[in-house]
Amino acid sequence: MVIEAYETGLQVEALEGQREQGLFTISANGLELPELAAGDRVRITYSGWIRDTNPAGIDGTTAIERIEEE
Repeated sequence: MVIEAYETGLQVEALEGQREQGLFTISANGLELPELAAGDRVRITYSGWIRDTNPAGIDGTTAIERIEEE
């Protein structure tokens, strides 16, 4: 879930039941971000690492997509 959206990335919190838990900083790495607001659900695809920082950082982001509410 999006906590805050920036021009160059996002701060998100993993939803319950996901393999990774907690807060994450996501860099858009030149990707075109969809229009996002706090509370939106997103799917992050990456091919890099999760940095052990606070909040954790995800490297190698390949896609960021908004998920419509079910």
